[in-house]
Amino acid sequence: MYDIYEHIDPKVAERIELLNLQNQLNVIEALVEILLTHTGPDGHGKAPPPDELALLALHREATQFLLSDSGQYRTSGVEVKTGKRRTFDPPDASEVPTLMRNFFRELQAFWPRADGISAAAFSLWRINWIHPFANGNGRTARAFAYACLCIKAEHLLAGRKLIIDVMRNNAVFYKKYLLALKKADKNTERPNLIPMSQLLQDLADIQLKSRYKAHK
Repeated sequence: MYDIYEHIDPKVAERIELLNLQNQLNVIEALVEILLTHTGPDGHGKAPPPDELALLALHREATQFLLSDSGQYRTSGVEVKTGKRRTFDPPDASEVPTLMRNFFRELQAFWPRADGISAAAFSLWRINWIHPFANGNGRTARAFAYACLCIKAEHLLAGRKLIIDVMRNNAVFYKKYLLALKKADKNTERPNLIPMSQLLQDLADIQLKSRYKAHK
């Protein structure tokens, strides 16, 4: 059994998740730093999007000590439930490698003309839809999307109330997040990412305002 969650106290797991979040944030900061220094030989190019190695690193940090296969794609099926109700059937594990390769190709193609919100919204939805990991998909997708925002902004976003914290820990925003995912899922060929983009913009505004409050 690769899911160590089933063998430890939930409160202990929650504590480890919080510690792992800080490690994720360190990876994001390092990722932004390294990508912003690779902007072409003359320094006038644009930073590239985060890649598969970045995604796997974020997952590894999110699930360290909680999954025995941290940082690896799943090899079996998973179910997404809300309470006891099954709410989503992710693609079969055999499809994950191809779907992820396609995702990174799409992101690479979309990146030059995308703003930070659009790139983050697309990444956040698509990674969640593919559900490439045995556990920790939401945390990893949110961290990856946040990295996209920071890279497009060309700096680590400031503020005490981080987007990824508020999205997960505020019940109102978490509900909006789930609804935005559901709306995009209705047409995976042409997903409606407007609700997700609006949610991310609202959360970015909250984070920005928390930076100003911190300096008062």
